[in-house]
Amino acid sequence: MTYIQTYSGRRVNVLAPALDTIELDDIAHHLSLINRFSGATRLGWNVAAHSLLVEALMAREGCSPAECFHGLMHDAPEFALGDTTSPVKQALRRLMLVQFGQEFDLLDDLHTHLLEAIVAALDLPPITGAQRKLVKRFDLMACALEAREFLPDGPVPDFAEY
Repeated sequence: MTYIQTYSGRRVNVLAPALDTIELDDIAHHLSLINRFSGATRLGWNVAAHSLLVEALMAREGCSPAECFHGLMHDAPEFALGDTTSPVKQALRRLMLVQFGQEFDLLDDLHTHLLEAIVAALDLPPITGAQRKLVKRFDLMACALEAREFLPDGPVPDFAEY
């Protein structure tokens, strides 16, 4: 079974999402209940708050409304997938390399597939490669700010440049 049950009672097939099963209210509700950093923060900080921070940072720097909206929605697939931490993602890539002799990023592929479905369901223009890079830059900035403010020992080395 590849379906998840949403807050509103819909069933979303994560491998083949029907556009009429994806609702912005469900995405917002789910993301508001998913903790960042696997819950290791001193205070409650969820994926919805992170997404709003990314969007606010982009708006402050003069990004277009479309770019800001893509920043807001960049983690929307986590409504169905959960928030997998970067160290776990790296471990999965290494495991794939050891097991299969090449690096796969199945979680990233699934995230991208769901994001494309969400964008289509909301009748938005698809994200461009340049927008994706821009959003990633602000996502990492937000991660660094969050780590500094909310993790017990401050930022981790991966975020030192921010």
